[in-house]
Amino acid sequence: MVKLSLLALITPVMAVNWVTISAKGDGSFDQFNAWAKRTCQNDQKGQVYSSSDIYGDLSLNCYNVPQSWCDSYKGGKNYHPSGVSFTSPKAGACYQQS
Repeated sequence: MVKLSLLALITPVMAVNWVTISAKGDGSFDQFNAWAKRTCQNDQKGQVYSSSDIYGDLSLNCYNVPQSWCDSYKGGKNYHPSGVSFTSPKAGACYQQS
């Protein structure tokens, strides 16, 4: 006999907010990755999922970003870190996946 909780049947699947942090730069992936991880965890209060360097297009996916960050930066956010070898770092707008 299978028992199901009524709560399990009516509880919706919660969507998770994601943000992709990106920049440009050849040979600067390690520096970007360290900066983007800190940005994801400290500024966006999210968790690091994955990162990549595809021909100088640097990116890091940050998930579980609070809705308050998404509401504050509806169009994303540009960053201006000093002393880095990558250019145009930005966080895109939040998107959701369940």
